[in-house]
Amino acid sequence: MTFQRESWVKSLAMPAVGLLMAGFWMTGCSDDDDDRPSNTSNIGANMYANGMQDGSTGLTATFFRRVNGNDEPIRLDLADERDTILASLNGIIQNMTERLVDDIWVYETSYSNANAEDTQFQIELTARSLDLMAVDSFLVLPPASSFSMPASGSSVNFDDTVSFVWNNSGSESPVTIESEGTCNTGQQVTFSESNLPDSGSFAIVADQLAGEPTRTDLTECTLQVTIIKQRDGELDQRYVGGEALARQMRFIALTVVYAR
Repeated sequence: MTFQRESWVKSLAMPAVGLLMAGFWMTGCSDDDDDRPSNTSNIGANMYANGMQDGSTGLTATFFRRVNGNDEPIRLDLADERDTILASLNGIIQNMTERLVDDIWVYETSYSNANAEDTQFQIELTARSLDLMAVDSFLVLPPASSFSMPASGSSVNFDDTVSFVWNNSGSESPVTIESEGTCNTGQQVTFSESNLPDSGSFAIVADQLAGEPTRTDLTECTLQVTIIKQRDGELDQRYVGGEALARQMRFIALTVVYAR
């Protein structure tokens, strides 16, 4: 996979954009990679592009500081544009906004009509508060597929076989089938099967898909099932670690019935 550096990145160095001001970095800064500040703050990132059924793609990013081998979530300083995080698609630049999710600050934006195979997104962090500029993170969507599977909202018996069949298969992008849900007894159930080949089909007994819950007083479990096709992205080398993943994601709601 070849990642193309988009021309708008260089334009961010112009004073009119307001991202790179004279004296911004203590070490100085220019367009040349060798002159950019090194990663002195042990900052890492996790970035995702999630292509959806409606044609949109959502981008998310989280950041952490690695201290003595532990990754501690951090919040950017977006006040007064001290830090900025931008996403780009074909020269269309959007600010990523922050949202607190389970004590972790998530930065996100979305693009409509942007879930086709090989659609490339770029995420750029310019963080004065961290003395870090990391502009070369890329996410390229894997092939999208149409699925033949139970209709969302339908029910199956626990001993039925649930089949997932999809087109546009045969890629090198691994597939994950996962579920999570709640049973009438209050049990929280999960299932995940990852790194499946993009073979075009997968079958599983409904009870396994429901995580094989304890049967006492059990009548049904309501699940959200997620099908993911995934491709590795490229995380800017200035980050100390993390991951960049581009994914096609599809969802269905499914009820597994144990007794009527």
